[in-house]
Amino acid sequence: MLERRPSPQTIAWFVDLFHGNQLDLDPPYQRLSVWNLEYRQYFIDTILRNYPSPQVFLDVEITTGGRTSYHVVDGKQRLSAIFEYLEDKFSTSRKHSGDTVSEKYYSELSPEVQNKFLRYIIPVEFLENADEAELQTAFDRLNRNVAKLNAQELRNARYSGAFISLMESLADDPFWKDIGLATTARIRRMLDIEYVSEIFILTMRGIQDGKAYLDKAYSDYDEEIPNIETNRRTYETCKTVISRLWPHLGSDRFSNFADFYSLWAAVAMVNETAQHINIEETAKNLTEFANSVRTTEPSVDANAYLIAVTQGSNKGTNRLLRAEILKKLFVFVIQE
Repeated sequence: MLERRPSPQTIAWFVDLFHGNQLDLDPPYQRLSVWNLEYRQYFIDTILRNYPSPQVFLDVEITTGGRTSYHVVDGKQRLSAIFEYLEDKFSTSRKHSGDTVSEKYYSELSPEVQNKFLRYIIPVEFLENADEAELQTAFDRLNRNVAKLNAQELRNARYSGAFISLMESLADDPFWKDIGLATTARIRRMLDIEYVSEIFILTMRGIQDGKAYLDKAYSDYDEEIPNIETNRRTYETCKTVISRLWPHLGSDRFSNFADFYSLWAAVAMVNETAQHINIEETAKNLTEFANSVRTTEPSVDANAYLIAVTQGSNKGTNRLLRAEILKKLFVFVIQE
C-alpha cells in the first residue's frame, strides 16, 4: 500500500539529485511541460521573495544495489523552471520582479541572493511502496483537483510571442463585450481570446475549417506575424463596418458565434469596397434575412443558410456558403 512521508527539502538538495542523475522528471504518467516563459519567471520570483509554493510529490525507488532514485509525480514544471534558471536559460522579468533582482540571470545575482535561492525550502512528500497503478491514480487525483486546461489555456501556457500578445490585445477591445460575444465566463477561460484568434486568422487567410489550425497558427506566428500591417488594416476595416451595422440590426442572430463568423467573413470578402457599403440598407436586408431563416416557408437561400448553420456550423464549406449568401445582401453606395 502507498505510504506518504512529508520531508521539506532545499533547492540545493534537488540540484544535487539532478546532477547525480537521481531525479526522474519524466516518469510514464507525467504530462508534457506547458509552462511558458512568463510562468517560469513568476515562479522564480516567488522563490526570490521567499513566498510559499505548492508541494512536490516524489516516488522513491531503491534499487537492489542501494541506489535511490526519485520520480517526480507532481512538480515537474516547477523543478524544470528552477534548473533552467540556474543554468541561465532565462532571466527574471521586470513585470514580476520590479526591484533589484529584475532582469537578472542567476549568475548575475549577488552571492548572498544566490545562497538564499539555493536554501529556499520546498515542501515535499515522498511516496513509498507504491506500484505503478497506485502512482498513476495518485497523479490523476493530484491533477483532478485543478481544473483541466482547455485548448486556449494550453496555447496561452505554451506561447508568449507575437501572436498571443496581439490576440490578447485585440480581445481586450470593448467591441467584443459591446456585441455580447465576450462574457465574464468566457473571459475567465480565455475563450474570448480563442474566438478573436479565429476571427483574425479568418481575416489573414480566409475561411478555415474547424479549429485544428489554431495550434499551428500560434506556433507559426509566435515570433512574427506575416504582413501584419496589411492584416491589421483589414481587421480594423471589418470591425468598423460591423460596428456601424450593429445598432441597425433588428435580429440577435448575428450574436451567435457561427453567424457572426459568417458576417465577418462576408465583410472581409468585400474589404476593398467595404467603405462604400450602405449601412442602413444593408442592415435592413440582413435583418429581414435573419428573421426569415426560421420561417415556415424560407427562401432557397434562407433554407440553405439554416442547414449550413445547424449542421456542421464550423465546417469550412458551410462557413463559406453562409458568407456568400450574406454577401449578396450588401448594398453599396453608387460612386459617381
